[in-house]
Amino acid sequence: ITVTQPNDTVSYMLQKINTSVFSNEKDVMNNALLVTEHLRKKGFETLEFIPTKDGKGYIYISRCNDLHLCGCFRMTKFIHAEIFQSITRPEDMYNLGCAVGTFALGLSDFDAEKLVDTIPNFHNTVARYENLLVSALDNTLRGRNNRVKEAEKEIEFIKEHRELYGVIGEAITHGEIPLRVTHNDTKLNNVLFDRKTNEPRCMIDLDTVMKGSVLYDIADAIRSGANTSSEEERKLLNIRVDLELVRQFLAGYRDSTESISLMLTRKEVELLPVAIQVMPIELGMRYLTDYFDGDKYFGIVNPDDNLNRAKVQLALAREIEKNEEEIEEIISEIF
Repeated sequence: ITVTQPNDTVSYMLQKINTSVFSNEKDVMNNALLVTEHLRKKGFETLEFIPTKDGKGYIYISRCNDLHLCGCFRMTKFIHAEIFQSITRPEDMYNLGCAVGTFALGLSDFDAEKLVDTIPNFHNTVARYENLLVSALDNTLRGRNNRVKEAEKEIEFIKEHRELYGVIGEAITHGEIPLRVTHNDTKLNNVLFDRKTNEPRCMIDLDTVMKGSVLYDIADAIRSGANTSSEEERKLLNIRVDLELVRQFLAGYRDSTESISLMLTRKEVELLPVAIQVMPIELGMRYLTDYFDGDKYFGIVNPDDNLNRAKVQLALAREIEKNEEEIEEIISEIF
């Protein structure tokens, strides 16, 4: 929305919150407001939300003639910047690392306990695993279709790695690694880039900002960015992990944080290879669970889209496992 006045022109972004995913819009907005206010006070560029006339972060419209106009809306000042959809060169991955690192840097002294989990158990991989087994059993007992049989190899691979799923969560619980603010959706198109320099300006899409481990954000960025092919790829042989892109991301993260010594702790560095291995498996579980449940969460075009997406993520996990030693060497070199 562009507002033109005699001496000024200001642009805004009006967004409708997806209340089918986020039923607690108040908590979603409170998290975002707390985080952006903290970043702004420290001099970091971030989203600026425009309050309603009564000072709230959003407005809920329940009565309207057009269903598209009903729902929960919020507004931010529009930032004139670029969004890129895919990694096309190593510098893109380095810049993504800088963006994720800068976000962590700006919130390094923020009390993560103030944040509410907008999606409970989002990165609770043990819970994701248990949900998958329940959905598979339910699908089999009800005899709706042959979907579990179609995914037998994928389920077996997931079961083989179950000892990894509680490692990070247990480390947080036992105080071995710090509880920090996490973005939880650190893909490239959630970063705004300067139109002239291509340097990252700030992260957007703060609906999933919660408390957790920064290992989740690092691993998810690598999962989405270092895959040599598309997440919708149909030829699994095309799935590879680009080690140079892994290196570039980690270097960008390091370079954006070391100025005031916000580095990963020794234990976090030790657990980073586990996070990188587990993240695509966790997403693969989510796709399979939705596939067994009748494709209720992730949008599909073809009936087997979620099955194929799961196969892509698990193929990526296999590639990461094959290159485990090389990834550990890169981590050791960077950190």
